[in-house]
Amino acid sequence: MRPRRVYLPLSPDGLVALARDRSLAAPARGFAATPGRADPRRSTSAEEEAEYAAFAAAAALAHESDPGQRRIVVAADAPASILEEVEPAADGPTGIVTTAGLPLRFIVSVHIDEADAGSADPSSADPLDLLWYDITELDAVLEDLASD
Repeated sequence: MRPRRVYLPLSPDGLVALARDRSLAAPARGFAATPGRADPRRSTSAEEEAEYAAFAAAAALAHESDPGQRRIVVAADAPASILEEVEPAADGPTGIVTTAGLPLRFIVSVHIDEADAGSADPSSADPLDLLWYDITELDAVLEDLASD
């Protein structure tokens, strides 16, 4: 089975633990794009919209879980065998939970609010406003968080 792109909100402490342990502990709650229903007419833009909806849902959950903190979302290509759908959806994102630890090698990127975004209401901010970092830049993200 091929991996599935998932978006998982983290707290600052959760991101530190990911770097320290080289793994994201289970269970981790997040979202995935609802897979296409084998429709050959499904366009690339529709799939991109589904990915964006999953990312946006994870950003909203990051705010709900840790209001007042910078939103942090990691994107991962997780093995389907460690994902459990908890909120299947016909349209929009599917809620997922990891059932086993997710090693750092499956994390693709980290998305985080800018340091001065704390003065704005992150619940109303566009998820596209989150800064994008490749996972190889994790140390830089941690340094940025430490300066808060």
